[in-house]
Amino acid sequence: MLKEALDSFNTMEPPSANLKKNLPTVYKTVKDCYLLTASCYIRMNQVKHAKISLKLLLEVEPSDAQVLYMRGQMHELRPKTAQ
Repeated sequence: MLKEALDSFNTMEPPSANLKKNLPTVYKTVKDCYLLTASCYIRMNQVKHAKISLKLLLEVEPSDAQVLYMRGQMHELRPKTAQ
């Protein structure tokens, strides 16, 4: 079921500076979705996908503490064999 949810997530509009500026409430929801998705990917040992989600968020807000923290967790918690 988690895989199906993640597959449908991929159809969502990615976070953008334009979205943040024009629709801040929607941006906050999209950001939360991307953070939760990155967390799921990490738990499923799909670090590559987690990196993509977090990278998209950092492109909009490079110094976002929550996103940077999640990225640090990804590097700490991932198995050494993950690529």
